[in-house]
Amino acid sequence: MSLENSLKRIADSLEALAAQRAPAVAAPPAVAAPPAAAPPAAAPPAAKTAEEMNTALVAEFKRIGDRTPIDEAMAVVGVTSVTDLPAEKQHELLTAVAAIPSKS
Repeated sequence: MSLENSLKRIADSLEALAAQRAPAVAAPPAVAAPPAAAPPAAAPPAAKTAEEMNTALVAEFKRIGDRTPIDEAMAVVGVTSVTDLPAEKQHELLTAVAAIPSKS
């Protein structure tokens, strides 16, 4: 038997073994898709200028008919003027003032 024939038989045997083992090799496990991201939280309302806050509070004053409850709501938030009001407290103040019942 020649060296070429021996090498050919070895190569054929290796190919046959590889073909037999190929189905036995398990496919890698499927990678699970990452969980869907939670929908983003509602964005806080955009910051208002002092003028816009003043306009909103004047409208509430006209609805309520008295400034005292608005001043009390501002004191709870910790401000005495809309120019002192931080943007993150604007919504809190407007919500508190809107909850004040009107006098009429």
